[in-house]
Amino acid sequence: MATPRFPHTPGKIEYVTKIQHPVRIDWEQYKNWTGKNAFQGTVAVNNRGLISVLKDHKITNATLHSSIPGTYISSITVGDEVEIEKSEYNYFIRYRLPRRNFLSRARGDRARKKAEKEQVLAANVDIAIIVASTEQPHFQPRFIDRYLIICEHGNVKPIICLNKTDLSTKRHPILSWYQKELGIPIIETSIISGKGVETLRNAVQNSTCVFLGHSGVGKSSLINALKENLNLKTSSVSKKTGKGKHTTTSFNLYPITKDSYIIDTPGIRSLGLSHIKKKSLRTYFPEFVTFQTYCKYLDCLHDAEHNCAVKNAVQRGEINQYRYQSYLKILQELRA
Repeated sequence: MATPRFPHTPGKIEYVTKIQHPVRIDWEQYKNWTGKNAFQGTVAVNNRGLISVLKDHKITNATLHSSIPGTYISSITVGDEVEIEKSEYNYFIRYRLPRRNFLSRARGDRARKKAEKEQVLAANVDIAIIVASTEQPHFQPRFIDRYLIICEHGNVKPIICLNKTDLSTKRHPILSWYQKELGIPIIETSIISGKGVETLRNAVQNSTCVFLGHSGVGKSSLINALKENLNLKTSSVSKKTGKGKHTTTSFNLYPITKDSYIIDTPGIRSLGLSHIKKKSLRTYFPEFVTFQTYCKYLDCLHDAEHNCAVKNAVQRGEINQYRYQSYLKILQELRA
């Protein structure tokens, strides 16, 4: 007897925006479809529907089973745990296991400028290494704030890695604030001198971590330093623009040791946050919590409102000015 194409079982529903119509994604209905020749692996690459799955440090290429709608392929990302079924000649994905966490951003649809969808960058991640550089390109705290928001949104632990420390002895004052007030570990590194590489290697032991940051900050170089013979492609910063050039073009997972894995990501110049609700944005700035209970309005957005305790705290120096400016910038984008 043939297995029904669309069995209905309750489960968590995901929606992916496609032009005008949302696509219903419900992996739970395929939970018990795998046979005796099935095995579980971790997605290492999703290259336009051709999935590379890592199992016991060996790569298996697989495609979505024909009984599952092709639209489901967009809901599989690097780090996802999937069940693979082997046929005589091929391997097929039959089920994606529930995610324990994820990192995502909003990405616009070219066909409709106003239409945006949540793009999951990586799943089942223990640590997000947010890589920034002292110079070439310049350190940008507002971009780090955006990464911290997507880490909290997806329940992923962040670590800030300040790379290229051989280029400058200056440190932005926000770094010590991140460490003291938010408790975020900061690791200073230099590929040239080798500074901090061993500390970084210890930090990613026995975990799956994703490297995030602008193009040119040195993500691929750091990963190469952590794993011999990996030889990821690297490039220098453009002298004309002062910005990094894209070397990594897709999301890839690499085994570093027996129980340690690293996800390398393309440099992200635009980190959309429109999947974060405007009224929820303030909750991603924990330093506001102590003061916002004293705001005149319960739904105060800490922007143009009168008698705002958060704005008063900023003026008194009790809330970091750089962080508050990051908040206002993001709030302005969410209002657009």
